[in-house]
Amino acid sequence: MQTNIMQASTGRPRRCGWIDLVALKRATQINGINGLAITKLDVLDGLETIKVCIAYEYRGKRRELAPLDADGWAACKPVYLEFPGWQESTAGIRDWNQLPPALPRVPTADERVHAY
Repeated sequence: MQTNIMQASTGRPRRCGWIDLVALKRATQINGINGLAITKLDVLDGLETIKVCIAYEYRGKRRELAPLDADGWAACKPVYLEFPGWQESTAGIRDWNQLPPALPRVPTADERVHAY
């Protein structure tokens, strides 16, 4: 995914991936994480679609838990849930009620991390 942020050292547009809730779920299980903070939302401003990885296609089956070994990860294909993006700027917003109407639907996907 291309973003509107430039790399400090090269001046090229910074690339970043979509949030992977399967990997995030594994991290919460292993590390005892009990809260998440969503930051840098302005990176997503202007995108038509926001994707969230909710499962993997692994050896022909859909899995909502990640494999434990590195070879298993290499064989996984992400399954994305897509949300409509927004055109409004989120830069500097500190109040949830000021966020674009499309945005609150995206963070609710993190409930999948704690649903098991």
